[in-house]
Amino acid sequence: MARIFISHSSDEAAERGEARYERELRDAIANALAEAGHEVLLDKSELRAGDNWREIINGWIGSCHAAVVVLSSKAAQSAWCGYEVSVLAYRGQVDASFLLVPLLLVPPADLDEWKAKDPTQLFEKQGLPHFFGPELDDHDRRAAAIEAAVDKTVQAFEGWGPGDTTPTARQIERVAELLDGVPERTLKKQAKLLGKPLTDWRLEGDDPALHLATCLVTLGLSASAAALQAMKTKLGDNLADLIDALASTWVDHEAVAMLEGILAPGQGQVLGSSAQNDLTPSFYVWARPNTPPSAGWKIVPVAWIPDLSDPDPAAQAQQIIDSAWTALMDATNRPTRQEALQRIQDAVENNVIRYIVALPRVGLTPEILGHLRAGLELIGFFLLGCDERDRFLKKANVHFLRPPLPADQEERYVECHRKNRNVLLE
Repeated sequence: MARIFISHSSDEAAERGEARYERELRDAIANALAEAGHEVLLDKSELRAGDNWREIINGWIGSCHAAVVVLSSKAAQSAWCGYEVSVLAYRGQVDASFLLVPLLLVPPADLDEWKAKDPTQLFEKQGLPHFFGPELDDHDRRAAAIEAAVDKTVQAFEGWGPGDTTPTARQIERVAELLDGVPERTLKKQAKLLGKPLTDWRLEGDDPALHLATCLVTLGLSASAAALQAMKTKLGDNLADLIDALASTWVDHEAVAMLEGILAPGQGQVLGSSAQNDLTPSFYVWARPNTPPSAGWKIVPVAWIPDLSDPDPAAQAQQIIDSAWTALMDATNRPTRQEALQRIQDAVENNVIRYIVALPRVGLTPEILGHLRAGLELIGFFLLGCDERDRFLKKANVHFLRPPLPADQEERYVECHRKNRNVLLE
């Protein structure tokens, strides 16, 4: 049985026009897919500005095997729907088994601005008609349009089968492994106290560790802190890894895939992000599902203030390189640059650890970055404070990490991690 997510921006109270049509279409598609034997993931309560919507949405779109995207004029103006579309479309690009079915309720030209912001191929999919028009208050025409849309959607799933796993399932499995050593009775008690995280959504399996891991991953660190505190003595050394893993549940799967694809060991690639805090790159690394947060890739923050008195790019780059080696010696626990270099070479050759230098974008030029790549050729770079519209990114061949991270959200994630880590590890 497939788990299918429906992305929409419906108004539950709408009684006329496109809003009513979108709601009726959404419900009709959900009913038809459920009757076909699929599990439908559908949120009927609109997320509020104060909700931890990034974590919630990632749980939904990361656990589905396929998705239907209902693109109305309201959805085109919604930051949440835009986020969903971006990540879902990326999943469709990197996972051949993931089926994405778009339904346009507005003329395609009305979505040109949104298309420009989203480099995915969602809007180029063929085979589904566009359903829109002022006649939607006519009951018979609306019913006929809904029936046609439902038929086309159901047909899109005929002959298709879901993949073996999902990004969220891999996260849950990793967290379940970190719960090793916690008695079954404790696992069940904490799962019961947390409650079922998403109404009408099935949990991942009957195993108590998977059950609790599903709750923890879906709810995130802030809501899970009390459970971690109760299991603190049983978790032992795994507690720190659990804190980091749950602190990064807001990181979307598109960003994780970009991180792994671009910052592959030994490539000397550069990733730019709108993030400002030098802890934030670690969240992206911790979100990688295949390794515990304490293993794998290491973020090495490097503070750098441009020297305006020396315009020579090579000299400015050398200042950064010197600071980077000081930080890398500390990160590798080696007393000399040569020993640190040997440690990094061994790690890259054995694909054990990837070292990534995080530094601010301010003051960097393509020339400086070129010298950095040459001087630290085994190191990846994570640039903070980038603007997606900055021409520097293209000139310097810097890949921008999508979707952008709003500053207020970043501050909340950093503070949540700091506060809970201090309390739980004291």
